[in-house]
Amino acid sequence: MKSQEIRDLYREFFVQRGHEARPSDSLVPKNDPTLLFSSAGMVQFKPYFRGEMGDKLKRATTCQKCFRTSDIENVGHTERHHTFFEMLGNFSFGDYFKQDAIRWAWEFSLDVMKLPKDKIWVSIYEKDEESSEIWLKETDVDPGRIVRMGEEDNFWPASGILGPSGPCSELYYDFGPEYGSGREDVTPADASEDNRFLEYWNLVFTQFDRQADGSLPPLARKNIDTGLGLERLAAIKQGVHSNFDTDTLYPIIQYFENLTGYQFHDDPTRDVSFRVLADHIRATLFVLTDQVSPSNTGRGYVLRRIMRRAIRHGLVLGIDSHLLAPAMEIVAEVNRKEYPELLENLNFTQRLAAAEEEAFRYTIHRGLGKLDEMIEEMNSAQEKRLPGDKAFTLYDTYGFPADLTQEILQERGFEGYNEQDFDACMEEQRKRAQAAWKGSGETKVEVDVDVPASQFTGYDSMKEETVVQAVFVDGQRVESAVAGQNVEIVVEKTPFYAESGGQIGDKGVIEGISGTDLLIRIETARKTASNVYVHFGAVERGTVREGSPVSLQVDVETRQPTKKNHTATHLLQAALRSVLGRHVKQSGSLVESDSLRFDFTHYEAVKQDELRRIETMVNQWIYENHPVQTTIASMEEAQKRGAMALFGEKYGDEVRMVEILSGSPAEQPVSLELCGGTHTKATGEIGSFRITSESSISAGNRRIEAVTGPRAIEFAQKEHDLLRDLALELRTSPGEIPERFAKLSDQIKQLEKENRELRQKLLHGEAVNLMDDAREIKGVTVLAREIEAGGKDDLQAAMDSVINGAKKRAAILASKDEDKVTFVCGVSNDMTGVLDAGKLVKEIAKITGGGGGGRKDRAQAGGKNPEKLQEALAKFADLVAAGLDA
Repeated sequence: MKSQEIRDLYREFFVQRGHEARPSDSLVPKNDPTLLFSSAGMVQFKPYFRGEMGDKLKRATTCQKCFRTSDIENVGHTERHHTFFEMLGNFSFGDYFKQDAIRWAWEFSLDVMKLPKDKIWVSIYEKDEESSEIWLKETDVDPGRIVRMGEEDNFWPASGILGPSGPCSELYYDFGPEYGSGREDVTPADASEDNRFLEYWNLVFTQFDRQADGSLPPLARKNIDTGLGLERLAAIKQGVHSNFDTDTLYPIIQYFENLTGYQFHDDPTRDVSFRVLADHIRATLFVLTDQVSPSNTGRGYVLRRIMRRAIRHGLVLGIDSHLLAPAMEIVAEVNRKEYPELLENLNFTQRLAAAEEEAFRYTIHRGLGKLDEMIEEMNSAQEKRLPGDKAFTLYDTYGFPADLTQEILQERGFEGYNEQDFDACMEEQRKRAQAAWKGSGETKVEVDVDVPASQFTGYDSMKEETVVQAVFVDGQRVESAVAGQNVEIVVEKTPFYAESGGQIGDKGVIEGISGTDLLIRIETARKTASNVYVHFGAVERGTVREGSPVSLQVDVETRQPTKKNHTATHLLQAALRSVLGRHVKQSGSLVESDSLRFDFTHYEAVKQDELRRIETMVNQWIYENHPVQTTIASMEEAQKRGAMALFGEKYGDEVRMVEILSGSPAEQPVSLELCGGTHTKATGEIGSFRITSESSISAGNRRIEAVTGPRAIEFAQKEHDLLRDLALELRTSPGEIPERFAKLSDQIKQLEKENRELRQKLLHGEAVNLMDDAREIKGVTVLAREIEAGGKDDLQAAMDSVINGAKKRAAILASKDEDKVTFVCGVSNDMTGVLDAGKLVKEIAKITGGGGGGRKDRAQAGGKNPEKLQEALAKFADLVAAGLDA
């Protein structure tokens, strides 16, 4: 049975039993900052489990894509560990409980999946008599195949975690004695029999509210949370013991079998690499598709880690290029029915993966070479553990991941590196970074607002009369506030737009009415999770109290240009997708009164001609004055119409669509997006649009900054003034500036060439004079000298004069500036059998706090301590003598 059939049958089974089939949530949890990734099916339903959503949804079923970071090191070494996996689940929110959950799990296993009854074992929590009774009464499971386990195995969450909790019941499949110890008298409770008994389904009965004193009072609302591992059930149904032999993973391994000529299951060491590649490349594609890019922090770091681990295991199989992108196509094809977005975005994700792979191959080449040197030193010193500062140098200077250093060291028989010292170096670096970081400026709503949700009237009006519901000072609720105090104000109705969707909050004033002398200057508005609008400002006159009647006025001078900029971002996204491709999606934005910033997914810098086309397209739509229309629709209707949604954003059952109409009702709209922001009535109100910059913000993410209206005109005027001033300085016309620059550039290059030739002639003469300082050691002419030079090229030219054509000669030349030293070392060809320039220069550079290397006849190095240069040069003769004696 194919994995897709299992997915479909599972959903169909539970839909027939009153469940609503929901799509998989993103791997990036939108509203749960405690998680890096969605790691279980229940993550998207947390508000329902907590009762925050009322009774909108009572039963649900999903096939959830999951990613867990805790098992990365184990992946490849077992048949069942994964980073990415799929979890089938059925959930009840205050509806059915143990009886139906157990009965349906048994029915699906036997009646739909046709699993042999004598192959299924059941575990229950040792104190859960209710579950035991249901299993015995509601199913025909063999009583001898029900085992009781303790809290560690059959209670969720484990001891010590407060809040909702409850016992579990798990279903196991018995592969037979040949997969375990061979004994018949064993059960899933025997830890040594993990290979024989496969847990494939976990039923969690959330019925208690664990307290700090360890007591377990019952929850008022009991829930069901189940998880069935798709890969595990697929292994059972497809008659294989390993998840990696199933139809979702083996096609990736098969691709690498064909590529390398090696066979899976032929060699244990290579099998580890086959499994790592299958798991990590599948995970890479899913995570990239969910708009996570490789980086050095957070989710991006985890992604980078698995990509790099895959690349290194590719080397084990002899694959030294083009590893990730081609295999990702296999993953997309295997999952095309369930996850069509993998194929839709494949061109973009492959480019991202290829760029990361290319960068890491350079890193791993440099890092492995440096690590090999460190391992040589460890062997010489008979050390078993790499010093933490050296591991940190690999990480910080060479970009070599610490976990990779640890893994390689352990593979070569060492204990690893000193993690405590490494962490100390990392902490020191963090402190330096924090000292230099000025923060994002973002402020969260911290007040504890226990009032009804606010009514927003700002789409239709910028003035509103209402009543003050709450007054806060420093986050604490107060009865009143007076002039000079900073306050947070909550009212019943407000025209102030609250910061969201990238748009800044409105500025304005709150004034007293009915003769009340009150003035509060509002700097911004934000809203809480429960949709209460909080106005942040300062009391300038009078006293504000709860219950005070007030008038709210939005500052038109900031609202109007902000509206124009927000509508312009919609036009910009439409133009980007038209010019660059449909893979472009918004990954962030900032809409202010002065400018706009738009972040989007793209794999390379936007070319100048593309920027010009994008800018022209946006201005064309502005000049055509397209109507902008907003409507409220169901999420289903919006999706049918193809409305663009912000990735990962959570939307309600009803959504607001902002549509920029085309010239004809028969044509597709210019833009159709889900958006709660404020907008113009027509595109012509924007006036004009100019792109001011395009830049990279992370791998696969670009940023465009732009201005509109009067600011766009100001920008054009400044550019014109700059060109005019530049033309005057160059004594030419603005149109001839490029030609004038080209001529000047040629002249500069010619002068630089002449200067280099002159310096090298001078250095040649100086080098001849330098030989006066040479000394003879055992028949070899040895020279160690500092010279005035413009860098390593000048030093190399001087070394050519000293070494080329010479016999029995060894030399080192150095130059320095304020904070660094440069060395070039040379050995005549007849001496390379006994002297090695690379090793000589490396030892000399160490004295100045640096390093380097090269060939036996010519090498170079650098140092960080110029004050130790003479000490280093003095050591050269001793090193040569030692080499001659060896």
